[in-house]
Amino acid sequence: MKKIISSALICAMLIALGSNAVMAESNMENVLADVKTRIMDTSEFEKFTSSTETDTSGRNVYNFIWSSPNSEKNEVLNISADDNGVILNYSRHNLDDAIGYRDELNFNKMSTDEAMVKAQELLKKLNPTIGDSLVLEKTSQIESLYDNDYSFNVSRIENNIKVYENTGYLTVNEDATEIKSFGINYTEGLEFGDGSVQINSDDAWAKFAENSGLELVYLTKYEDNKKSVYLAYVPKIEYDEYIDAQSGELKEIKRILYAASSGGGSIGNLKEESLTMDSSINFTPQELEELETVSNLISKEDAEKKIRENQLLDIDENMVLDSFRIYKDAYSEDRYASLNFSYSYEDGYYHASASMDATTGDLLSWYNYNTKEKEDSNYSDEELNEIAHNALKELSPKHFADDSQSDYREYTPKYYNEEYYKNSSTYEITMYRYVNNVVYRSDSANIAVNKSNGKVSSFNVNYTNIEFPSTEGILSEQEVINKLKEQTNLTLYYIPQPSNDEVRYDDTVVLGYKLDDRSMKIDPKTGLINKNKFDTDKNAITYDDISGHYAEQQITTLAKFGIGFEGGKFMPDELITQKDFIALLAATACFNQPIVIGKGTDTNYYYEYGIDRGLLEVDESKADQPITRLETAVYMIRALNLEDVAELQDIYNCPFPDVTDNVGYVSILSGMKIFKGDENGNFNPDTQLTRADAAILIYNYLSR
Repeated sequence: MKKIISSALICAMLIALGSNAVMAESNMENVLADVKTRIMDTSEFEKFTSSTETDTSGRNVYNFIWSSPNSEKNEVLNISADDNGVILNYSRHNLDDAIGYRDELNFNKMSTDEAMVKAQELLKKLNPTIGDSLVLEKTSQIESLYDNDYSFNVSRIENNIKVYENTGYLTVNEDATEIKSFGINYTEGLEFGDGSVQINSDDAWAKFAENSGLELVYLTKYEDNKKSVYLAYVPKIEYDEYIDAQSGELKEIKRILYAASSGGGSIGNLKEESLTMDSSINFTPQELEELETVSNLISKEDAEKKIRENQLLDIDENMVLDSFRIYKDAYSEDRYASLNFSYSYEDGYYHASASMDATTGDLLSWYNYNTKEKEDSNYSDEELNEIAHNALKELSPKHFADDSQSDYREYTPKYYNEEYYKNSSTYEITMYRYVNNVVYRSDSANIAVNKSNGKVSSFNVNYTNIEFPSTEGILSEQEVINKLKEQTNLTLYYIPQPSNDEVRYDDTVVLGYKLDDRSMKIDPKTGLINKNKFDTDKNAITYDDISGHYAEQQITTLAKFGIGFEGGKFMPDELITQKDFIALLAATACFNQPIVIGKGTDTNYYYEYGIDRGLLEVDESKADQPITRLETAVYMIRALNLEDVAELQDIYNCPFPDVTDNVGYVSILSGMKIFKGDENGNFNPDTQLTRADAAILIYNYLSR
């Protein structure tokens, strides 16, 4: 049975808004009551406000904000839920809390796997109606040493198939007992088949090679304040393209044109009776006050009617209301309504937006744009094309004169909208530069000519005077695709989209394969995906040569947190080079990030940073040579910014009788339990450092 606020409030709602508004408001009450059964007690909060968003699909999204700005906690709870009570966004935080890393670095924390199990249960309690279809995924296979909380990706899975773009995030606290933030893009009202396909993954790769494939391009990179150009293969497939799992065709996802999003999924109709109301739910005084305030605000129907009946406004009768939102001003008690309209016709589209006082209905703003507002063209396309090319020759003869050696070629968009360009007020040309018959899109030329008077309305040209590497010795496109299959995936998805152009929300799905990483750059000589110098391998590191070694525990722990050497062989008893140790120290002590030496890591970068940061002096550089324990102590003290203290004389009681130089350095690190002596109590300052001993030192540093 639905809870009734009061008969007086219901009467006021009936008078102010009519029966439709009563239904919408009472459903907000219904959703709020349902949400309150799944969250913390809200009676501790001093304030409560709300806003509502509605679009043409019939979807309402209610935004609830509880806060205590005047209390010591200064806490805020923010929740968005749809008509079915599905929580789309959730965040609870203290505005005074610092956001960042853990205060104490140590390895004694719950594993991500353990936290994920607990977090999955929390998610099901937060969203019981959809919890079984929401699956958590780790953002990385390595543990984070520094994060206070645990963060996960959220995917929606139906019939063991992911639903495209129905994704989100979840963050829980350090013991995984409380959700701190959650968000999901969830499309409701979809019907899924059994997931059977005609095209398997191998076939999809073949179709990818046949219908899309890779393109060889020149790209720009910046290193050490220097600009250079390199060759790479990149996917030609566009963001919204997929391989149809039934036909194998390359298709484009249908998108809803000019319809505003309200932060969650889509539903077909308002479902006021979809929630069962617990009559024992009690609203706080703040919540009751907000519900009564909302009941007296302008309805979507009345707001739209005011716009359409205003004779001063230019609004086409065919325009559709895409979205309606009521919200509270951040700095006052004022409430506002915003509306967005659009209409697509054969030759273009209209778009309009309005805002009004949600209490009085007074219009505050109006904006209308349509592509029909242009003068008739006085030139044919052929004439405009000639004008544009002649203008390029005159404005930039160095690159476009008939005898120019510059190779700029005209570009036609893959999905060329002939009607859109036909109705544009300008004739536009885009050109890209080619070198060795390979495109370099950083060098481009653009020119636009006014169709009515033939004058240039915009122009620019870019040209880079730089050396371009040769294309000799590169792999063929198919060879690279064969290697690519081992490094990434074409993943099968349910892809939501509207069933036809008249539907204003996603109401159906298709099965299609999407490339996991469309932005990848692939080395044309090796076929391997290029990695950024800051990228770390997200897979766990394992070694097969450390079992029983005295440093096994430290090496294994570091590997779990993504710190060490390229997997397979650790070679613990080999001497570590100065370059490798400085890279390990710089990454962990200075950048607060994991590092895997030798696997896509620019060790030179970290080494040079170590010199710039002062971990070692330029005249101390011996990059590929081993280092001693005493030298290592100096590097670590500098990383700790304790060199001035370590240089103080006659204040240290060094525990090692064999240390006569840099006594302060060794004494401090000994006191911090980073360095230890041997069984005879000696430090052995001249002993060269092994990889195993380096791992122990980094471990001790991070667990101090």
